Amino acid sequence: MRASDWRWIFRLGLWACLSLIAFLAFAPLASDPGTGHDKANHILAFLVLAGLADLAYPGSAPGRGWGKWVSLLAYGLFIETVQFFLPYREFSGWDLVADGIGIWLYVAGVWLVISASAGRTRA
Repeated sequence: MRASDWRWIFRLGLWACLSLIAFLAFAPLASDPGTGHDKANHILAFLVLAGLADLAYPGSAPGRGWGKWVSLLAYGLFIETVQFFLPYREFSGWDLVADGIGIWLYVAGVWLVISASAGRTRA
């Protein structure tokens, strides 16, 4: 497979995840799916979204592209704003913090891997 074929697969995965997360965030569910801990769900979801966004829309280097990260945070804000108007949900600034932590964990993880592999090639 060519790199452009993989990008389309990651784009489909990203958009599918965005749609699924929106459904889960807006649906009147009896219990929250996922890890059982709301903030852990946010961190995990946005860590995965950041990875998919990075693979679907690659920048000059892995983990770079502040536009992607700001867009994901804007998506998190959109979810929280919609939830503010739903009688069975609530707005939480802490959820946005957890979203940001998930994105940060992805970016930090990428940079750790890149730094470790660069250190191995120099030695």
